[in-house]
Amino acid sequence: MTRAKKVILLLSLLIFVLCALYLGNYFYKDYKVESDVSALREIVKDAAPKDTPAPNETEPPKYAQNGMLNAYFELASKNPDMVGWIKIPDTKVDYPVMYSNQSNEYYLHRNFEKEYSDNGLPYLDYQCDLSRPSTNLIIYGHNMRSGAMFAALTKYKSREYYEQHPNINFDTLYEEGVYEIFAVFTTVVGSKDELYYTEFIDAQTPEEFEAFINSVKSRAYYDTGKTAHFGDRLLTLSTCSYNEKNERTVVVARRIR
Repeated sequence: MTRAKKVILLLSLLIFVLCALYLGNYFYKDYKVESDVSALREIVKDAAPKDTPAPNETEPPKYAQNGMLNAYFELASKNPDMVGWIKIPDTKVDYPVMYSNQSNEYYLHRNFEKEYSDNGLPYLDYQCDLSRPSTNLIIYGHNMRSGAMFAALTKYKSREYYEQHPNINFDTLYEEGVYEIFAVFTTVVGSKDELYYTEFIDAQTPEEFEAFINSVKSRAYYDTGKTAHFGDRLLTLSTCSYNEKNERTVVVARRIR
């Protein structure tokens, strides 16, 4: 074997080892994140009242003494930044929702323990107020290539996927909520025709609300046959798309109960 071939072989082996280490580290971090979140889900599951108590078993109360839902009391005690839980049935979206009143950057790359994490956690826009509540609650989450966090949102570009997953469950610490999706669209941040959905927090008039709904529906991939009216409570989920730079996939829903 010539010297040149030996160098090429060694370089190829080195690249292979580096790639293997990179992939191994990537999958380990993803496994660690999923393991940590699974532990949180188990706490919620164990604390939530059972739909059908076992014989001779007393059903636990739905609320803790302070009026908080039992399912979230333990987690909220561990981290007061938790403001709710979001779940889209039969998808990977099943996470605590965090909040920082200072900015939207804090939980972009932090886990429930406030340690660094590439995945971060879904978080509520810092401009939103759950106590009033705001007209539009905006929740952001990463689109992880592993399919974690809000990656499932990009599948809503398919009408078939929407029809299979038309509702979103978003509970605050004190109130359960179900929302029906009425529009799915994309917008590119910084583009000339960007839809500034992140600036729509509170509607002061019916006209302002209707203008936002019309803008959203005009961008929608398809007509769901659903809509929203002034006085409805909205939920907006946002994630990166990766189709082009700075593109966002946005799912908008209204509360039905």
